[in-house]
Amino acid sequence: MADSGWSVVDGVAGGSGGGEDVPVVVCDLFSHVAAEGASGLKCPNGGRLLPGAAPAADVADAPVVDVGAVARSAVASLGVPAPRVRLSPEPQDNEWGALGVGLPIWGWVDDPGSLTQSASAEGIDISLTASRGTVRFDWGDGTVSECTQMSERPAGVDPLTPSPTCGHTYLKRGDYTITVTAEWSVAWSALGQQGEVPLVSNTVTYEMPIREFVTVVIG
Repeated sequence: MADSGWSVVDGVAGGSGGGEDVPVVVCDLFSHVAAEGASGLKCPNGGRLLPGAAPAADVADAPVVDVGAVARSAVASLGVPAPRVRLSPEPQDNEWGALGVGLPIWGWVDDPGSLTQSASAEGIDISLTASRGTVRFDWGDGTVSECTQMSERPAGVDPLTPSPTCGHTYLKRGDYTITVTAEWSVAWSALGQQGEVPLVSNTVTYEMPIREFVTVVIG
C-alpha cells in the first residue's frame, strides 16, 4: 500500500486483514466545514476531515473514527471518587446517638481538586481532566440542597448558627437517610479536538436519627 501521509492505526475494525495497516479517516464531527482537497469523501453527520487528509480515492474503504465518540467512551470508563461527606454536629457526638429537631446541621465534602488521566483508545491518545462541580444533598425529608459552595463548621460556633452555604434543619422527628452525589465535568482533548462530558459520582448515604429533646428542670 502506497504511503498516503496519513496516521496509521493497527488493528482497527474494517482493516484489510493479515496485520496490514489501513488508513484511518479522522473526522471532526463538531464542524460542518468541508475539508479542502477532500472532494468525494464524506464524513458522517456533515463533519469535516481533519487536516493532513489523503485524497479521497486513497481512503474510500478506510474506517471512520469519530474522535468525540472515542473520547466520550474513554470518559465513561473514568471513575470519579464518591464524595467524602462531613456533617456537623453528628449523632455520635452525644450520648443519645441522635440530633434534635430544630438543630442546624452543616454539610460539606472534602475537596479532591482536579484529577488528570491519560487514556488511549482506537489508537488515539486522549488527555482527561476532571473537575468536581455541584454537590447534591438529599436530606430525606423532601428537601434537596444543590451546593456549589460549602463551609466547614468552625470550632466553637454557636450550635444554633446555620451554615451560610450548605446545610439543613429538620423540623420533625424521624429516621432520615441522607444521600449525597457529586457532579463532575471531564474535559478531554485529542488530535486537536476538545470537549467536555458530564459525569455523576456514586451515591453516598448517611443515616440521620432526629429526636425531640425535652429539658427538665429539677429543684
